[in-house]
Amino acid sequence: FPGAPPSELRPSAEPERLTPSRLIRRGAECALMHLCQQFGAQIWDELPILWTSAAEPLLHDAPMDDARGQALLDACSVLECIAPHAHTDLHESLASLLDALVRVSQNEFRVLRSASARCFSVVTKCITDQGMHTLVEQVVPVLGSADLLCRQGAMVVVACSVRGRDARLRLARVHHGPW
Repeated sequence: FPGAPPSELRPSAEPERLTPSRLIRRGAECALMHLCQQFGAQIWDELPILWTSAAEPLLHDAPMDDARGQALLDACSVLECIAPHAHTDLHESLASLLDALVRVSQNEFRVLRSASARCFSVVTKCITDQGMHTLVEQVVPVLGSADLLCRQGAMVVVACSVRGRDARLRLARVHHGPW
């Protein structure tokens, strides 16, 4: 399956059930992909609300409450959808969010740690140099932290980043043969 994501290469025990929430998410992902293609490097200028929803919750520290937690989850979801389709001129703006994603990955709530780690992994696939630099400089040292939440967050970021690269390496081996 050339170009197929790794999840499509693995046979699953049961087919994915198409629930209303999954259908809505797929539609949103498709719409965001098309917006990225249509507006290219001008997407932040043409659709400033997109940058606001994707970046503002990450960039501004505020007391944690339900609304802030949901805003962070939404921001991570939007970034996960946009990053793979973002024009290369936008990579610098995506790189500016890496520090914030690392900070959120150390949050007390597991769902936020997980969402930010997945988002970090997706963004670093697009901007590998800056992403790997951030991983080595800011995430790996935290693996030795005495703070359990920080350590757990760092482990999830490393795991997601390695898992994403591992899948790409396996696909390369399938398509191009062994090294």
